[in-house]
Amino acid sequence: MQLKKIQTTLLVLVSFMLLSADSASLAQTAGSDPRVLPFDPQQNANEMDQIKTETLETQGALMVNANEIIAKAPYLKALIQVDSALSPYQLDAKLEKPINLRQALEIALANNLDIKISNSNEQNAKWGYYGTLGAFLPSFSYSFSYRYLNGTYASPFGILGSTDSTNLVMPVGLSLPLFDGGALIFNSLQNKHKYKASQYALKGITNDILFQATRLYYNLLESDILLQVRLKSVQTARSVLARAQDRYLNGANTKLDVLQAKTNLSRLRQALIAQQVARREAAVRLATALNIDPSSDLTPMDRIIGKTDLIDEKVQITDLVQIAIDNRPELKQYEELRLAAKNAFRLAVTKFSPQVAASVGSYTTGARVTRVSQQGTEIGGPALEDVGTSVSSTGSSRGSGKKFGLGEIFQVGLTATWTLGGLGTQELAAANSAKWQARKVQLEFNKELANIWQDVRTSYLNVLNAKNMIIETTDMVASTQEQVDVATTRLLEGVGTDVELINAEKDYTSALIDKASAIAKYNVAQAGLLRALGKNTIANIMTKSPLGKAM
Repeated sequence: MQLKKIQTTLLVLVSFMLLSADSASLAQTAGSDPRVLPFDPQQNANEMDQIKTETLETQGALMVNANEIIAKAPYLKALIQVDSALSPYQLDAKLEKPINLRQALEIALANNLDIKISNSNEQNAKWGYYGTLGAFLPSFSYSFSYRYLNGTYASPFGILGSTDSTNLVMPVGLSLPLFDGGALIFNSLQNKHKYKASQYALKGITNDILFQATRLYYNLLESDILLQVRLKSVQTARSVLARAQDRYLNGANTKLDVLQAKTNLSRLRQALIAQQVARREAAVRLATALNIDPSSDLTPMDRIIGKTDLIDEKVQITDLVQIAIDNRPELKQYEELRLAAKNAFRLAVTKFSPQVAASVGSYTTGARVTRVSQQGTEIGGPALEDVGTSVSSTGSSRGSGKKFGLGEIFQVGLTATWTLGGLGTQELAAANSAKWQARKVQLEFNKELANIWQDVRTSYLNVLNAKNMIIETTDMVASTQEQVDVATTRLLEGVGTDVELINAEKDYTSALIDKASAIAKYNVAQAGLLRALGKNTIANIMTKSPLGKAM
């Protein structure tokens, strides 16, 4: 539509320049008129040919209608070479990686580091909860102790003896808490609610990351389209400069007109360079958020930025607030944290109760046994230690018949303990600390609720603002396009000036930029409202029909 008109205008300007005075007469005029700037007619003719070629090759590169802007890949030869070793489009990137919005969202879910960290926290809380459930089961204990004793020992009576023996002890037991004031129950409930809170925290992070990926993708798409807008404005400015130089050589313009055209071209070239870098920076930010190699230059697969409605505009703000209260994972997370803190207080109170536990077990012992005989009579019995020499009032004799003997001891026990640290002051302080922690979490819940109210209303207002900006910028694009047409016609008829066309082109470029920004902001605002409602999923972001009250 409007773009075809401006492209036709550019071709008319180029044709007009090519039909101007020949190079010889221009050179003669330049040599005789001291007002003329240093100027090579042949160079000017080559410049005009280049402008004409680029204009034809970028025909239809930018199409604008009421609710969308479509841009083709930029004409690389028309971009400014910021470094001889780098591509003017990809700059520092090694290769190009096309991507669309759905792919960006899927990669974000799979690769984003914040999501992975939150998932690790969830797994940590899950196994902590499972560990507290295991405390309800009996505790099993088993140990093995084997010792070999060899050497000399002294008895309490000052008699020295020698030993050469082994000793084995294998205790096995089960213990079960019978009463702890409910500590096991409250501890497991506390960890259960912490686990659920970590699950809602993961949902909240996912909700935010999907919005971040959406916002960064639209920023990249906007930067890519603005690059095409800047490129077209530079092409127009070059045509205007060539036209001004041509008219100046023929005495139809002043030196000021040429200088103003040169200044305008320089300003637009600076803006084009900045936009080339800004587009690459947007690609790097998106790659970082997706946790992929930033050396790959992400480029929009579909170079169309159009108005996307995710939330039905008929849904009232009061309904939106209620939807957010019902769905925002942050509220559910703080509710679980509040319940966890409540059980932490109950757990602290159980420290005032006695602890009762039952146990059952067996102790298996073993040693090498020596039977000692005196005057042919076998005396003594199994011993825990092997004594090589037996000492008695009548003398000593060497033991015989060594063997390894085992014995078992069975035990059943009931243990009750009641410990109050610092006469109960430590337990009392811990209980009060847990009480105030629960109070703190309740206040944090109230604060988060207020933030969600603000978030929903702010996002709703952003949608209204961006929606009306699209309407206004559409009217501005139409009016500035007409302004360019009028300025071009006046210039060709000899009643207008180059400055008028330059200003008209400047206004038209600004209008295109504002329109692209308005559409991008509207789409981001829609995704922001979806995040504020706690309904940010890939399916909802990519929906073809707006979500209604029953979302």
